[in-house]
Amino acid sequence: MKHTMRPLYGRFLEKPRRQQFLPSGPKPAYIFHGVQKADAFFRYCPICTAQDRAQHGETYWHRMHQIIGINVCAVHGCQLLSTTVRLHNFNKRVLVAAEEVVPANLASTTHGNSIEWQLAKYVAALLHAPINLDSSISISNYLVAHIPASYMNGKMRKLSSLLADYQCYYTACDVPLMNYWQLVSVFSGRRHNPVDISTLAMFLNISVTALSGLLQT
Repeated sequence: MKHTMRPLYGRFLEKPRRQQFLPSGPKPAYIFHGVQKADAFFRYCPICTAQDRAQHGETYWHRMHQIIGINVCAVHGCQLLSTTVRLHNFNKRVLVAAEEVVPANLASTTHGNSIEWQLAKYVAALLHAPINLDSSISISNYLVAHIPASYMNGKMRKLSSLLADYQCYYTACDVPLMNYWQLVSVFSGRRHNPVDISTLAMFLNISVTALSGLLQT
């Protein structure tokens, strides 16, 4: 599990599904969350690649560069570049080394904005954080409890206003944003996509330490 995407994609599942999914479940992580992207390819950071080659003599695939929806490097903040190797090959299992396909002459780096870089760091921290499989804490209840008073009208949630501000916050970012019904599904515990939850939690000013710590105790 340490070298897979399961710690990220299984993190916010409810306890029974989390225990089934981690450490080894029957389905690939991206299918489990309905984030299939047949056109997704393995990606790399030009700066990480140059550092890998200087330190190790070759580059390798980095887990944090393959998170669907995160398009900048969490370490350097630069745009990730795609290779020709498909991330999900449904027809056959082929292991392709990064050094075989990442160009020797790297393109110049383009950096994302500060919010996009902050989000990449946020999600990468969740990927590397430990998980307690026996925790019964509900991520949806936790998020609901952190809705600011400005988005509440008594006991009623003003989700349309929250959604508008959430989408405005990420306007300049190349990240997938939730629509109204997806937001409702996160708050009701029916949607567990970690990038959706991360974009919402960061917007709500929930620290990654607090969010990752939920399932460590």
